[in-house]
Amino acid sequence: ASVKIHETMGFNYVGAFKDDGYKHGKWHSVGWWELPLQPRADPLPPISFPALKDTTGGFEAVKSGLPCLKL
Repeated sequence: ASVKIHETMGFNYVGAFKDDGYKHGKWHSVGWWELPLQPRADPLPPISFPALKDTTGGFEAVKSGLPCLKL
């Protein structure tokens, strides 16, 4: 029933992990399905760090994460 629901909703079967899930005293294979949420688009080009100063909140976001970096 689960497979039919996924297929009906447009999901594509990707693969399975054999005997990866344990339920009701038995091991079961776990299927993986995918459904693109939007059409694939080319990514925007990278922004240099100096250019981040000109974006709304971009440089502040980078600065706030600096304490988390091990330099």
